[in-house]
Amino acid sequence: MKKIVSFLILTFCILALLSVVASAQVIVDLLADQTIEAGTVTVSNDDVNLYVTYETIDGWELVETHLAIATSLEDIPQTKKGNPIPGKFTYSMEHDPAVTVYTYTLPLQDDGTLYIAAQAEVQKAVLDELGEPTYDDEGNQIFQTETGWGEGSDFAGNNWAMYFTFVVVVTP
Repeated sequence: MKKIVSFLILTFCILALLSVVASAQVIVDLLADQTIEAGTVTVSNDDVNLYVTYETIDGWELVETHLAIATSLEDIPQTKKGNPIPGKFTYSMEHDPAVTVYTYTLPLQDDGTLYIAAQAEVQKAVLDELGEPTYDDEGNQIFQTETGWGEGSDFAGNNWAMYFTFVVVVTP
């Protein structure tokens, strides 16, 4: 009887560890204008889907998001010189009105290492000395706008675009 109980406890512990591994996640900074921390990009998976969440901080908002996911770096759309082409990324979304959180939910294709290029166009309201929004002569609110990338390794090209990796683990 003690062996059966010990076996069941061991089995439950192993299953608990496997579910923790399968739900692992990677969180990278969403950098605007190369150095401004405008938020995060979080990647995780379950047994069915891959989740990529862009989330902004400190008043930044998402205006557009572009996402490329591939099993090799060469499969991310790039110029001949190695600059990524966000307009040709598989997943894109315009956010009108702007949002602070957006999640792509994608069916899992394979397990293993994925190369991820997560790009965003972000904006932040320009405030006056009293902390109030500012407006131009036509009454339009003024925003600071920047390009952002999920922080990681540099592409080979001559810009500051980045990619990072995520290892998909699916429970058996």
